[in-house]
Amino acid sequence: MKLRKATLKDAESILELLRSTKELQGSFQVDGVYSREFVEDSILDEERNLILVAEEGRLVGFLLAELWVKKRFSFLTDLVVNQDFRGKGIATHLYLEYESQCRKLGITTINGFVKESNLVMQKFMINRNFKKGNKLYYYEKTI
Repeated sequence: MKLRKATLKDAESILELLRSTKELQGSFQVDGVYSREFVEDSILDEERNLILVAEEGRLVGFLLAELWVKKRFSFLTDLVVNQDFRGKGIATHLYLEYESQCRKLGITTINGFVKESNLVMQKFMINRNFKKGNKLYYYEKTI
């Protein structure tokens, strides 16, 4: 498996993974926030975002995080692995590289939200020593 930073050539594959991930279905984010323009802008804005991709002959997973270097924290927004490639340690490798990149930037805190229904990701976060915070409500409205 090869890990690297995303390039514009990866935008369509990343968008396809977002649209095909069952854990994200039913959320306005899939079509409302995750447009091709959003993905491309995220790739291009390396000062504010980090997108890592995993390849096994093709793009099979990615991690997207917002970087707040001056405040020394990062917000892990998405960690997606193709359904056919799950259970092979790809998410772990992506996360470990992300954590390494954060350390190099002087980032000391990583934050992230996980949907209440996404038990797999909750377990992933707990296994990486994230502390479960207070329950939050997430509101969305499409206008």
